[in-house]
Amino acid sequence: MLRLGPALACAINSTGSCLNNTATSTFTTTTSTADADGSGNSINSADLTSASAGRVGQTVTVDGANVTLPKFGSGAYDNMLASGQTITVPDSGVVNTGDSVVFLAFATGGAAKGAIGTITYAKDNCLDPDGNPADQSYQLDSVPDWISGPPRRPR
Repeated sequence: MLRLGPALACAINSTGSCLNNTATSTFTTTTSTADADGSGNSINSADLTSASAGRVGQTVTVDGANVTLPKFGSGAYDNMLASGQTITVPDSGVVNTGDSVVFLAFATGGAAKGAIGTITYAKDNCLDPDGNPADQSYQLDSVPDWISGPPRRPR
């Protein structure tokens, strides 16, 4: 399933300004609505809180990168729906200290295989042999489906 969200452009030292979709909802006396898959289905915030050991709004480490989990379950935006956005990384700050990009993602309608994108570097960074900013392509080999999860590894 290909689902397009509102295109956005944002500068990122925190993902908060880049969130454009609500995927988690609450199923309590105060129910909040969300749409994780484009069909009105959502992730139960109680299940996600349990799976994340209650680290809502806190930082976790994913492949060596610090990622701050959104404060989900309030009905507010809690994820970025991919739709060809331009996300600008500032010259300095927390997110400009590594040498790789980490995606914390889920797919809907089955695993997403071979998702591609381009990193465009600012002037004077990562120049090609002619002195022009070099773009770098990337591919996400497989993003697991949000319901079935990643394939089980043999024990």
